[in-house]
Amino acid sequence: MRLVSRLCVMLLAALAALPAAAVDIFVANHSFEDPAIAAGTFDTDAPAPPGWIEYGLIDFGYRTVGVLDPTGTQLYPGGAPHGDNVGVVFLLDDPDNQTMVAGIESGMMQTLSATLETDTIYTLTIEVGNIASDPNPPHDIYEFDGFPQYRIDLLAGGQILDSDANSLLPPEGEFLTSTVQVAIGANHPQEGAQLGIRLANLNAAPGIEVNFDNVRLSSTPAGAGEVPGGAGQPGPPLTVNRGIGAEVVLEWSPSCIAGDGDYAVYEGVLGDFGSHLPVGTPACTTGGGTTLSFVPGSAGRYFLVVPLNGADEGSYGVDSSGAARPASAAACGTRRVAACP
Repeated sequence: MRLVSRLCVMLLAALAALPAAAVDIFVANHSFEDPAIAAGTFDTDAPAPPGWIEYGLIDFGYRTVGVLDPTGTQLYPGGAPHGDNVGVVFLLDDPDNQTMVAGIESGMMQTLSATLETDTIYTLTIEVGNIASDPNPPHDIYEFDGFPQYRIDLLAGGQILDSDANSLLPPEGEFLTSTVQVAIGANHPQEGAQLGIRLANLNAAPGIEVNFDNVRLSSTPAGAGEVPGGAGQPGPPLTVNRGIGAEVVLEWSPSCIAGDGDYAVYEGVLGDFGSHLPVGTPACTTGGGTTLSFVPGSAGRYFLVVPLNGADEGSYGVDSSGAARPASAAACGTRRVAACP
């Protein structure tokens, strides 16, 4: 039953960029399946795998890049995370002392056709592997124990936007997932420059090889739409109904931006339309849901629902004159708004 009282319902918008709204950016040979090779073999001869070029000191001998199909080996007992092959950055500084560390990083890189756009969040996701030793020929000639460390760079115009500098330590013979995410604001000196990806073996600790697989890059608009209702986005509006005891139950339609994956709910005092503060336990999240039950304050109250994306939230809607409503004094994020599609 709809609650009849002096409760005033208003709807809001928010900024977000979650995976549901992500647009994939093309990465050539992202899973290192080219060249196709036999199970249990390497291909580390020149040139670098198609789509990639060598970075740093690579001689295609003791310091080389290429691909490995670990199927049926102890190098990676679980196989490749994606497809059959994984990328290889093999840096053997001294054939007679495989634990010798020269500290000269090298690897491979790729320049993409996509260019850096402003007001965009970029997410780079890569599997990082720590190859294990295999006592079976022909792999027993190398001692792969240890992990020489790695770095993953997201580039624009050859300049680093952000990096994962060895945040993971995969167990021997296993992969872990690295994620690099960077938010580009309204202005950036590399705007329009080609994006790039660099995969480096840091050669900074005992161990000779780092492997990479399933390189994925996506973008989402840095901004969110509106929750339908009022003078804003059309659609089924926010409703307020009685719940259990003194509770009210708020329900609303999803934001017009599919990636707006969480919401903040605010409550204020009617007549004081800048008084809204976050409610909920915990506040500033509904866990992505579009309903919330709670006990409101006494007297006439109004409610606002704002989609969220990490540290950002969107519009608080507009009043009857079309003016934007003010952000809360205890806002759940920094307000940044994008137009609905």
